[in-house]
Amino acid sequence: MSKIVVLIASTDLHAIRVLRDATGAAWGDITARVKSKRPAAEFTLFLNDHEEVAARLLELISQLSACGIAAQFFELSPEETFETATDIEACSMTADVVENALRLHEEGLERLKREDDR
Repeated sequence: MSKIVVLIASTDLHAIRVLRDATGAAWGDITARVKSKRPAAEFTLFLNDHEEVAARLLELISQLSACGIAAQFFELSPEETFETATDIEACSMTADVVENALRLHEEGLERLKREDDR
């Protein structure tokens, strides 16, 4: 299990709307989180709802990129929070790394499924 948290610096209307669409969080909550430099979104991966969560995270990355909105991504253990992480910079990931990790995981699952079907 892994948790990806997303930070953005922009309170631009497009940025908040993209985050709201991806998370379902309230507009005011997202804005408050961004203004206080807290994660605007969190995605816990590799649980029973992994496919849905991964799809929402990939869509968020795509939409942020399409709108030119800079974002920072951090991988935390499930029990960590952004505020309690001991070395937050060591947890930093680029959007490309997040996308590649999710795609590699999906490819691995597809490979296992094909092997099971044999």
